[in-house]
Amino acid sequence: MRRLISSVHACALACAVFVSTATAERALAQFACGDVVGPGGSVTFTSDIGPCTAAAGSFAFRIIGPIKVDMAGHSVLCVDGNAPGFGIQLEGKGVKIKNGHVLNCAFANLVLGGEGKHIVEQMVAEESPDDGVRVSTGGNKLRRVAANNNDDVGIELTGSGNKLEDVAAVDNDIGVFLSGSQNKLKRVAVVDNVNGIFMQGGGNALQENAFIDNSEDGVDVEGGGNTIQKSTATANGSGIGTDSGIDLRGDGNVVKQNRVLDNFGIGIRAGAAQSNIIQKNSAIGNFGLMIGADLQDDNPGGTCDNNTWSKNVFGTSLAAGMAGPACIQ
Repeated sequence: MRRLISSVHACALACAVFVSTATAERALAQFACGDVVGPGGSVTFTSDIGPCTAAAGSFAFRIIGPIKVDMAGHSVLCVDGNAPGFGIQLEGKGVKIKNGHVLNCAFANLVLGGEGKHIVEQMVAEESPDDGVRVSTGGNKLRRVAANNNDDVGIELTGSGNKLEDVAAVDNDIGVFLSGSQNKLKRVAVVDNVNGIFMQGGGNALQENAFIDNSEDGVDVEGGGNTIQKSTATANGSGIGTDSGIDLRGDGNVVKQNRVLDNFGIGIRAGAAQSNIIQKNSAIGNFGLMIGADLQDDNPGGTCDNNTWSKNVFGTSLAAGMAGPACIQ
């Protein structure tokens, strides 16, 4: 295993090194499987890494922050069936990585660990037999990141206080698994997964997202105190059971100003959930083979209990199996 740090010894790995008294070292570098880079400095890839096998160790490439890494369009590739556990692993604090591709690694393609506050831009993580991206720390920012064709989860957020913008999760088992809290997801496209977003955490904010063509729920909300606003959920569900565009199972969530259209099942559903606010949504054309409605509340008695449904635009509604209940407006 080799390691590149911000010192004159980096010349052994770099194709070119530029040293300044005012700035950290910048290096064009060619890396190998199992290499470690940082902390300190700024490096730019000149070639791909891999294919990497399990012989490289637990990771294909490890980055210790703070450091800036430009992959310059290159890839980290793990060998299918004999891969390192992790592709690119971010440690320390404040790694800035951009413009790369990582695929086929055993447990996760890209891991944001250490002390967090990493910035990840223009990265693609795909075709892992497990997860695309794992975020276990807080204060990270992911922009223009794609997690596609991973067998389990596209993006797993167990950390809190992270921001995702202009991100896509396509053709995974679960597009985004969100068990952390106080995360912000904006303009996230969750498309063609089995389950779009599975949200167990609390206090998360989802705004201007798209949940499209997921075969079960567009968004499954198990936690409380979350907000889903100004998003679109369409063509989700199988038409059987309680598949929904937005499925509320937790308490105290706010679902507001969303477009929930043409899902194969239920548009917006409150299961046995309490104290949710469902307001100013447009839910039209949602139907299922066995059960389906634009808006549905499953609390017993047909009174919606403590859920507030107001100022929604919809065609059909159900509460405890009764059509057109007064409590859904």
